[in-house]
Amino acid sequence: MDEKKTMPDDSLRDDEPECSLNQSMLLQILDSTFMNLYVLDEQGVVVYANRGSEEVLGVPKRKLIGSHTADLVKQKVIDQSVSMRAFESDDVTVGELKTQVGYNLLIVSKVIRSKDGKRYVVTNSSVDTSMEYVMAMLEKERRKRKIYQSALQYFKESLVDPFVAASPPMQRLLARMRPAVATDSTVLLCGESGVGKDTLANYIHDHSPRSGEPIIAINCASIPNDLAESEFFGYEKGAFTGASLQGKIGFFEMANNSTLFLDEIGELPLIIQAKLLRVIEDRVVKRIGGQKEICVNLRIIAATNQNLQQMVQDKTFREDLYHRLNVLPFTIPPLRERKEDIIPLAKRFLEGFNKRYNMAKVFSDAAYEILLSYRWPGNVRELRNVVERLSIMTPDAVITPADLTQIGLHQTDDSALPAMPAHVEQSLPSDGDGKLSPLAMEYRAAERERVMRALLTNNGNKTKTAKALGVSKGKLYRLLEG
Repeated sequence: MDEKKTMPDDSLRDDEPECSLNQSMLLQILDSTFMNLYVLDEQGVVVYANRGSEEVLGVPKRKLIGSHTADLVKQKVIDQSVSMRAFESDDVTVGELKTQVGYNLLIVSKVIRSKDGKRYVVTNSSVDTSMEYVMAMLEKERRKRKIYQSALQYFKESLVDPFVAASPPMQRLLARMRPAVATDSTVLLCGESGVGKDTLANYIHDHSPRSGEPIIAINCASIPNDLAESEFFGYEKGAFTGASLQGKIGFFEMANNSTLFLDEIGELPLIIQAKLLRVIEDRVVKRIGGQKEICVNLRIIAATNQNLQQMVQDKTFREDLYHRLNVLPFTIPPLRERKEDIIPLAKRFLEGFNKRYNMAKVFSDAAYEILLSYRWPGNVRELRNVVERLSIMTPDAVITPADLTQIGLHQTDDSALPAMPAHVEQSLPSDGDGKLSPLAMEYRAAERERVMRALLTNNGNKTKTAKALGVSKGKLYRLLEG
């Protein structure tokens, strides 16, 4: 395209209204425009370039600004300078140029003057296939917005999700589990009694494509062996003496298009284990007394506090079923290994009971310290029961250590440091030049480990750690130094 003159330039006028935007905002606006914009001074040096220009010219802004346009031509960043011709004509100039990264640009350069009379050329460029360029920019913005929306959704869920995961072990568990949630694969949840396997099963279901249907939760230990088959598979009317005249659907049919949660799967009778295996593999069930096979579309989440591998070796659990259940195994850590979750859980439980019983009770800081120090052998279930008992039994609005003692909850963590035995202390070198005996070294290592564990429990607070250990702050520093 040949260059051509158009309108005369517009110099900056004194009667222009003053802009209320600051420089940072103006630069952000210029970077956001779909046009590629750069400015030359009268010597041909680039004094400004927006983000679009660095993309089409293939040169970072920090290198582009300060470069002479003649050097850009020599370095083959561009094949010619339309902008300098605008200086020569002192007018608007239109032309075409090619860049080193393969863009064919339509160039419009315009001379402007500052209040002190200095001339600059403002150059706007757009790709010849401008619609394709605009669509690409729009798609880029859509991708960016989608990332922001996903992040916002994650933070929203983390604020309202009923599953507390403040501790690093639980955060790692949820991160590992996140890709599995949206699938239909079988999940096996392992962990001690009371760790929250049922809560995690509900979390998985509620975040899955099956969340529109209610989860069907079954405690396998609560079903008598002689009723297990009829409960799981259902029966036709008149199938056996005492059967309902209407017949009955089983758990598998009830969970059609939803999730079947089988808690305490290790308690399932061997005969039902064999039939469960077929349901998992073939997705069909047959009612007792029935001839028709019924297709079921369900996801199975199983949970256990037993060692299923050991049960397989003991021949009390089918090996083939174990392997079919162990597709996506997740182990929930006990509460004593996720102390960061204790206070959030206690707060959440207390808020729930406050609403249920129309109260407004809170824990004192000292009460929280006892909750943190307790080992919680019954895990989250025990914590919930303790909080409910406290919410009902405590007479005052603030729950104190005395209230915890009243219900039999005492500080049971072994973090307090016992005095060094006399025979061990005697083995320590008196002047610091000798070597510690093996026994003294072993004691010191155990002592340091206990200090570090207490420090972690108290979130790095040395004053609280020293108090919990029953030592002075000075001794705590000496223990930390080794």
